[in-house]
Amino acid sequence: MKKQGKKLWTNKEVARLRKLVKAGKSDEDIALLLGRSKCSVFHKRKYSLRIDIRKHWTDAEDARLKVLLTTTDKPISEIAKQMNRTESSIERRKERLGIRRVEFNLDKHSPIHVAQLVKFKLAGWTHKEIADVWGIRFDSQISNVLRFHGFHRFCACVGKKEQQLWSEVETHLLRKYLKKGMSLSKIYRKFPHRSPSSIGSKARAITKHWRSIEERMEDQKRREKWMKWRVY
Repeated sequence: MKKQGKKLWTNKEVARLRKLVKAGKSDEDIALLLGRSKCSVFHKRKYSLRIDIRKHWTDAEDARLKVLLTTTDKPISEIAKQMNRTESSIERRKERLGIRRVEFNLDKHSPIHVAQLVKFKLAGWTHKEIADVWGIRFDSQISNVLRFHGFHRFCACVGKKEQQLWSEVETHLLRKYLKKGMSLSKIYRKFPHRSPSSIGSKARAITKHWRSIEERMEDQKRREKWMKWRVY
């Protein structure tokens, strides 16, 4: 069975990629608009075109991050949404600035601590989010406390969610938002009951065959030409 040839970039796609990057679109949004994978867009932008879209930190953002980490009990995920950045970006900046929250002394023999942990878990919180709120350096401490009291299996069963299939109404709305050119970060807010991974995979499935007939024909010709000169 012959393997499918590599999908080459056309001049139109490169020009549109540059235009979308200048418009502030993310790699994931550009991939949906061009009908390509996120990995393909990332490598073309960073290594071929040498375009960097990293958002540099300002002094005001550093001050705001320090206030949010030291005076509030919000988890990193919520702070990242509030500052319009990723969780990994917040974590790296926190380590670079040397910002540390007051570490919480979690006592596995304290009924109050155990009851609060179970309450967090029943509310759907992850171990990382609980550790961020309490200032615990290693979230494995939370797992050890729950396992010590035998709550780890019960909390795991309660926290699981059944897979919810996409309805026709949801699919129609998602297709409508994608055709308008709305970014995924805004689409996530339209479906609060859906995870970002679920919305992203559904969006990729919808936009997979959005390329025009001319683009498909050109791609097919390039693939045939590439397969002709390939050595087996």
